[in-house]
Amino acid sequence: MLTKKETPIACDLTVFTNEERRSHISHSEKVLDRAKGFLETEEGLELYFDHSLSAEELTEWFSKEHQCCPFLEFKLEKNQNGHMIQISSSKEGVNFFRSAFLDRKKENQGVPAKVKSFTKLSVLLAGILCLSCLAPLLFGWVSAEILGNLLDLERYMVPAIGIVFAGIWFWISFKKKKGARKSSGCGC
Repeated sequence: MLTKKETPIACDLTVFTNEERRSHISHSEKVLDRAKGFLETEEGLELYFDHSLSAEELTEWFSKEHQCCPFLEFKLEKNQNGHMIQISSSKEGVNFFRSAFLDRKKENQGVPAKVKSFTKLSVLLAGILCLSCLAPLLFGWVSAEILGNLLDLERYMVPAIGIVFAGIWFWISFKKKKGARKSSGCGC
């Protein structure tokens, strides 16, 4: 008889109907997308969640996950910051779980929530500014950056291209405002 550590790494796809499997996959994605991070330990993995998911929701998820992946053992712990799920298995089982479910979250690892919220705030503040005044400069800079990256131009060419595109933008703005007496050229 095989012990838990020797249980073959194979998912039992017969434990769910097709509809139950689709529902479980969708639920798994929602749960794992809300994980705040994970840590590899000697015993396996630790998944961290804040209080936005209840202990019942997490228990329901990992009990179903254990049905189809019996080689994984799950344990839920609560702390002041939220919940932690310990996942233990053989090294191969942990590697399978990580590659199947967590590797897609790696790009989000290491990006603090403060940086994400600061980015949202920056976008909001940029929207409040008078974009019609900044449009020529922004257009010139973005155009120069894109061309500089695509054509691999030397550094001294990027500002020159930006100035050219900003000049074109100003020229177009003046053409549209033929009847205006005083205009900064940007439409303000």
